[in-house]
Amino acid sequence: MVLPALEGAVQALRDEERAAVAQVRERVLQDRLPLLSLLQVEPLEMQSSHLSFQEYFAARAICTGKYHLPEGSPPPWQWPAFWANAVTLGSEMGDAFGKGLKRTAGVGDVLDLSQKLIGGDRPTMVAVVAQLMRGLASLSLRENKLTDGEGLKMFAALQTNTTLTQLDLGGNELGAESGKAMADALKTNTTLTQLSLKNNKLGDAGGCALAVALQANTTLAQLDLGGNKLGAKSGKALAVALKTNTTLKHLGMGSNSLGADGSNALVAVWKVNRMLTQLDLG
Repeated sequence: MVLPALEGAVQALRDEERAAVAQVRERVLQDRLPLLSLLQVEPLEMQSSHLSFQEYFAARAICTGKYHLPEGSPPPWQWPAFWANAVTLGSEMGDAFGKGLKRTAGVGDVLDLSQKLIGGDRPTMVAVVAQLMRGLASLSLRENKLTDGEGLKMFAALQTNTTLTQLDLGGNELGAESGKAMADALKTNTTLTQLSLKNNKLGDAGGCALAVALQANTTLAQLDLGGNKLGAKSGKALAVALKTNTTLKHLGMGSNSLGADGSNALVAVWKVNRMLTQLDLG
């Protein structure tokens, strides 16, 4: 009863509309049908997405948090490119996807991925980690050869993050642009209390950007910038920030090239800052 009715409805359409329906039917047979949204009935207008039904429903299933990965399957941070579209679509579904992804992977509030971001598709891994941040309290990404471009994508998620309090990014290859992106995140983030960027390549451009962010940030208590090729310019900029910052208690600046001017500026403000209890210049 349904099929004849549908066929009759199709035959009643105008020529161009019947052609559109025929194209949809052909793509169904070829398994190339994208998601379709009906914009209006008269005249017939539909909008297609590049993502498939399979990827859409996979993302929706992850959002529920009811399902777990089969035993022996790779964790989300090691997924192949096959999962890229599902993660992209899921990222548009809000915090539910990130929190559901965490439960699907069977991880708790603390996740240590030090030296573990290997074996999968790098762009997919970056997208997955950015989504996992939505449901974690502590995350370590130490020594994973994260690049500037990868850092930019991850740090964008921190601007509105409401769960993450500890983040360790030590021993990667993050440069000045990552430092600037992290600075932007710290201007609006209200939960992060511990941040390590030790042994990266931020340079003075990244260091100075972070110094500016510290003037507005009101939650960060520990910051480690050791081993980042920071010079006197960064030291002076951080000293200026510490004159008004009221939350930072520990600042790591070891293995940089601050020089006498940068070091002296930090020591001078340390002596009068009542919150800063530990300054590491070693």
